[in-house]
Amino acid sequence: MKSVSVSFAVLLSVFALGALASAQAAGPKVTVVGNSIDLPPVQGFLDNLATAGVTVTAVSAQDFAPHKNDSLIFILGGQNAPEGVGDLVSGLLTQSEKDELMSRWDARTIVILPNVWAAKQKVIIFAGHEKEQTRLLFGETQGDILKTLKFNDSALPDNYTASIVPVPPTDPSQPFTEVDPYQANSIIKTIPGITAIDVRGKEFYAVGHIPGAINIPVRDLPLAMKSLDKNGTYILNCGGNSESIKAGNMMAAEGFTKIYRLVDGYMAWRKAGFPREKSA
Repeated sequence: MKSVSVSFAVLLSVFALGALASAQAAGPKVTVVGNSIDLPPVQGFLDNLATAGVTVTAVSAQDFAPHKNDSLIFILGGQNAPEGVGDLVSGLLTQSEKDELMSRWDARTIVILPNVWAAKQKVIIFAGHEKEQTRLLFGETQGDILKTLKFNDSALPDNYTASIVPVPPTDPSQPFTEVDPYQANSIIKTIPGITAIDVRGKEFYAVGHIPGAINIPVRDLPLAMKSLDKNGTYILNCGGNSESIKAGNMMAAEGFTKIYRLVDGYMAWRKAGFPREKSA
């Protein structure tokens, strides 16, 4: 059984359950499997789901058997989670996924598995190195979960897995620090106050861009830089490389020292399967 997750140094994500949600015309339903450690911290969010019209059933591993054919199942915990959850998860994760979870104290991942126990089913495992990482992981994806279930939003592809991976610090001695799309996602998710700048032309930005990115075409950057905080942290992307390299060098020349550049730009972001926005 092959998961639809990205093997990383691990974390976050989610997905789109749009196809699944559309099949639940009577109202979305989710079964949440967890233990006495992992369930209580997320109870508030489960209550919010219920308020939003989602039917939520929370069960222990011991009480899970009658729910194995449910169409949408969340499992909280990794292969070492107590109270039977770990035993359940251990049979679903690949060995490489298990190894990744044990590789670092902050490791965490989401694994999406289709049709595990029934047809047209999605099983989504929120697994952390320890309970704290599982809690953080579920918390970081709550917005995506609610948006998908409540609004039947299929904007995110089924094979999307957002991963939080180690991020290199910016190097003030260089104009910018280059990162891949998984590092870029981590930067956007974890660095407070980060500003993502898409330096492509407005027409390209309108078709699709990284969620939350502002559009400053490289030709407009000399003027726009005057209103940007030189002490801030920025991540730049274009469609590929040339425009973001030019933009990074321009900003560095003006005294900006905390600049990341997404190698291969929006093309790499799309290829990695991360979510995208369109301008209204």
